Amino acid sequence: MRTNYRAIRSIVIGASMVAASVATGHAQGWVPTEEVEIVSHTGTTSSTWTNADAIAKVVKELDLFPEGVTVTIVDGAQGAKARTYVGKDNAGNPHKLQMMVPTQIQNPILARSDIDRKLFRGIAMLLITPKAITVNADSPYKTFDDLLKAAKDNPGKVIHGGGDLGSTSSMVSKIMEDYFKIDVTYTPFEDQGVVQLLGGHIDYIFAQPEITGKFVKAGKMRYLVSSQKLEEYPDVPTLADLGYTFEVFDSYRGVWTSKDVPDEAVAFYVDALKKVSESDSFKEYMRLNSMSPQWLSGPELEARLDKEVETFTKVATDMGLIK
Repeated sequence: MRTNYRAIRSIVIGASMVAASVATGHAQGWVPTEEVEIVSHTGTTSSTWTNADAIAKVVKELDLFPEGVTVTIVDGAQGAKARTYVGKDNAGNPHKLQMMVPTQIQNPILARSDIDRKLFRGIAMLLITPKAITVNADSPYKTFDDLLKAAKDNPGKVIHGGGDLGSTSSMVSKIMEDYFKIDVTYTPFEDQGVVQLLGGHIDYIFAQPEITGKFVKAGKMRYLVSSQKLEEYPDVPTLADLGYTFEVFDSYRGVWTSKDVPDEAVAFYVDALKKVSESDSFKEYMRLNSMSPQWLSGPELEARLDKEVETFTKVATDMGLIK
């Protein structure tokens, strides 16, 4: 499935190439010579695809890629097919990019797959998607401390809904149990527990506002606390505001590519994505989805990704998910 965003070409190809080069600050450097693919490992209802689509729209709006851009879905095997397509089948191809999200580092660790982080180099991280402890609007828990007290007073009775075991929500549930010395029942659901929470069948979920925001705005859910300040919900305290510090694996969004792609191509994309991140339309997209800008590239980004491999491997080992 492909969603095409072909930039308007000049009748004179040479003039188009010069204009694009100047626009991205690479008048003498590398520029794409064919349409660029941004690969999403999930479909059009996912936040990963939505973010890829937002990036592609701004690329088109600013005319950043001379030959256009397309968002391609390569789904299956928890992202392994997408990683294989970009990192292995198209190793070294500077026109094949993939959305860089936590699961694409985490899933191969759990699956013991060699189609993993080592095949990729980061281009840029653009934003962080915070998580929020979310309850049904009719929940008796008015604050996060109310929820913690219930979990301490009733071991195993409070139900935390989320994704499959091994997902970040299940990891955070274990981290929270250890941190607060509580016992909750974690229950996985295909939709991360959103429908079950709406029906009042579970007590809370810890999910991104881009998933739950429409229900909060409709008065069907409430936020008790968030991992980072939510611009759209300034009255919701953060964990730090309440004095709590533990790893929540906030979901970031960015772009990476095959490790064999040359430096000059990566430099072109860093420059272009910086322009995307600074555009008014992308800032509005982040605001509407309660996302926080988070720019990282170069050695800082590589160090961040390597640290995530280390941290996630340790937590997964502690949980008995890998040996």
